[in-house]
Amino acid sequence: MIQTAAGLMIVVLTIGSLVYIGKGSANALGSHSEDLRQRWKENGDFVSRLQDNRKTPGVYPPWSYVLGMPFAPPFSFPLVKFWFWVVNCACLFLISYWASKAIPTASIRLRWLAALTCTAIGGNLSAISLGQYSIVTAACLAGGVLLLQRDRPVLPGLLFGFSLVKPQVAILHAGGLIFRNPRRYWRPVVFAGIVIAAASLFAWFWTRTDPVTMFLHAGRAATYWSHPYDRSIYYAGFKYHMDPFLRSIILAAVAVVASSAAAIRLRRASLVDQLAVCSVLSMLLLVHSSYDNIMLAFLAIALMRRAIVANRSVPLVLYLLVGFTLWVPGPPRVNLRGVEYLVWALGALYLIIVPLRLLRNNTEL
Repeated sequence: MIQTAAGLMIVVLTIGSLVYIGKGSANALGSHSEDLRQRWKENGDFVSRLQDNRKTPGVYPPWSYVLGMPFAPPFSFPLVKFWFWVVNCACLFLISYWASKAIPTASIRLRWLAALTCTAIGGNLSAISLGQYSIVTAACLAGGVLLLQRDRPVLPGLLFGFSLVKPQVAILHAGGLIFRNPRRYWRPVVFAGIVIAAASLFAWFWTRTDPVTMFLHAGRAATYWSHPYDRSIYYAGFKYHMDPFLRSIILAAVAVVASSAAAIRLRRASLVDQLAVCSVLSMLLLVHSSYDNIMLAFLAIALMRRAIVANRSVPLVLYLLVGFTLWVPGPPRVNLRGVEYLVWALGALYLIIVPLRLLRNNTEL
């Protein structure tokens, strides 16, 4: 069924990709990149050893300043804007390449459709325009999965470590490997931990502070996320005046437990399925906005893979519904956030509940 509609979908998604990436690029190289400018200022303060004396704390943990330095170095801002735009374009290409390889039994037409499924996500426009780390984070995870197929444990671990430059959207994906298959994935997990530990130690040394101060700094930064500009579960606590730091701790604990359980349940299924479920948990429980929707490319590709490999109509319908929530630009969906979250949750539940034997005879990706 999906083969029949693939031609029309490729045309539509190609137009969407060109519009979103083109407009985002024009904004990024023009007068936008507000979030990138903030990261650039924070990295400049970090280099100047001013981080522990800032009046307004950054919104990321200490290792993010070190890991984010290659993406937003304290050079001339016009040069940084151009560099980060190049990085984002390269990362989108990597994500689309991963998607095209995620379904080995698919035809060339369906592989093109898989690639365009990722590039036509409406949130890419704001991610590129603002200079967000979301696309970089998703690319690190996608690249790590590609390298895991080749049994190279060091580079995937480095990429999983760098994906935590934006921890609230990636920590469940990287951490879930611990519970999936310890014998196979312990080395990437260890190398990712080494990256985070080394970056944190350097941040503590460079800013002449200590772990306790950095932990309290993260608590103060949580107040930055207390503005109800989104409708995820995280922001529900705003209505009840819950302390932002406490809310972060509670939901992070719930997310870790849920992602660990999903990893154990899906350990005999594709790694793509696990990444998809972790993406949904991140979007529902942790801080995010529409520019993080690229993380749900894992969900869309996992459902597309099920629809092709298992030849079932249910994952195809869910793929189209998830795709609609991702491909349609933001304004028409403002009042449909609850529907979006329901669709994403149904997609994740399908991946968990459907008998895993449907995919047992296929290569794990």
